[in-house]
Amino acid sequence: MLETETIDGLMERSTLHLKAGEHEIAARLCRLVLVQEPSLVSPLFQMAVAQSSADAPGVALGSFQRVLCIVPGASAIHHNIGVCARRLDDHVIAESALRRAQTLDPTGLGALDALAQTFSTMGRHGDALSATRYLRVLLPNTAGTHATVGFVAWRSGRLEMAETALRRAMILEPADYGPAMNMANVHVARGDLGSAVVLYRRLARLKPCMLTVWGNLGLVLLEMGDPKAAADAYCHFARLAHGRPLDQEGNDPFPHLPVNPITTFNRRTAWHRLAFEREQLRFLRAVDELPAEYEREVAAYDRILGKLSDAERTAISLELSEPDHASISRMHDRLLYRASTGWSNVMALNPELDWSGLQSDYLADDPRIIVVDDFLRPDALVALRRFCLRSTMWFELKGAGYLGAYFREGFNDPLLIRVAEDLVHFLPGILAGHPLRMMWAYTYEQSMQGINPHADFARVNVNFWITPDEANLDPETGGLLIYRRPAPKDWTFDEYNAAPRARIMEHLGEEATRPIRIPHRQNRAVIFDSRLFHETDNLSFRQGFENRRLNVTMLFGRQ
Repeated sequence: MLETETIDGLMERSTLHLKAGEHEIAARLCRLVLVQEPSLVSPLFQMAVAQSSADAPGVALGSFQRVLCIVPGASAIHHNIGVCARRLDDHVIAESALRRAQTLDPTGLGALDALAQTFSTMGRHGDALSATRYLRVLLPNTAGTHATVGFVAWRSGRLEMAETALRRAMILEPADYGPAMNMANVHVARGDLGSAVVLYRRLARLKPCMLTVWGNLGLVLLEMGDPKAAADAYCHFARLAHGRPLDQEGNDPFPHLPVNPITTFNRRTAWHRLAFEREQLRFLRAVDELPAEYEREVAAYDRILGKLSDAERTAISLELSEPDHASISRMHDRLLYRASTGWSNVMALNPELDWSGLQSDYLADDPRIIVVDDFLRPDALVALRRFCLRSTMWFELKGAGYLGAYFREGFNDPLLIRVAEDLVHFLPGILAGHPLRMMWAYTYEQSMQGINPHADFARVNVNFWITPDEANLDPETGGLLIYRRPAPKDWTFDEYNAAPRARIMEHLGEEATRPIRIPHRQNRAVIFDSRLFHETDNLSFRQGFENRRLNVTMLFGRQ
């Protein structure tokens, strides 16, 4: 029996599981040892290593800090704390821990390497380059040294230095993917997107289960104006991040990829996300897309929602307990079902519209805004609405009461790509030379609010609605408010996309009191200058899953 197994036996098994990459099992066995002997350092350290290897840096950081209380003078512990903190973007803790590790062991190259990369990530490029100079003195001709020099040089904009170092690292250690990834980043920084794509595709063949490769490849392909190829890269990304949908069991497009997600469980959620997932499960059961066994997930959501406190119901987010998450893990954060439209190479936009006239109106208007009714062909509207209602791709939690489905995480059906291509075809005077940069959809909880005022990181916004008109209880609202004054040219992306409402309203001045109101209508699109501040209008939609406000946004070009 496991209860009578010796500590040595448990540790031996933990070590074997750790070497086999079974990190969660390894950590669990260490916990069993610690139940018997809480003061032992070895199982606590090994548990922390397993947690870190399982991509749980927050949990691992706490475990390493417990070890530090017992062994405060161990350089390796400070080093690991620094690495975990860096992965959590807590650079203050990372720097402090790594400096301490280096002080305790001046020849500890790992801590010095991590410190150089931390400085680089913080934008302290001078400090980062100084650290790499010391690294080159201690270990002048290893792949790791050249890789770090290349990374730091790339981040500091010294592209020739970066390319030289990374090429050397790739020669010395051809199997290490890191230098090749950073070399691709150097190509992107130089504007040589073709070379970057070649490297990313090579890495994808060698490391098909690397999320970063598929994500970066998709971004570069979008930048090159190839949304179809980008969608394929993002389909790989979504599969790795969220698993294989049930409807692909008999016809798997990626049989070489794992069935289950490679990422760690995401237990972060909110009341409105739990409510949405429960309603989507009920809907999918009602239309017979899921087997009866998923009724137990519906019951689990009922139980979790029923015990939420008032504070949890109003919180921006909450963390599910392990047992609660386990009871809904087949649905939560999973691409459980993907209702592909199967759209072929057929026009998606309404060809009967006067697209030339619409383009002329847009180019002549100030500010540049046009409203397009009957935007999609009727069959395209039906197909897209079915895709949005039945696909469990709503992973992005928004605290104001809405959820997002993004291009790289499932919102990449061929119909959407065709919409983007048709827009460029019909509106060349607006969109030629401004390729699709990003697209997403939002679904809104009826009792909450939508998006605050913001501007976007693009040249042109295309926003359209697909919820039936009868779902909207107030036909004069439910759409978009667009303000006539654009974001200041000297504002950064963070400022114009996420500045406090008061600051944006102050900038808008008198224009803040007279926005252009575009009421919600099914199959209505609004095309406008992305620099214009805009926000979701008041929402008053009927209750019920199929009545939720659904909008699609596509961004084209750069400001």
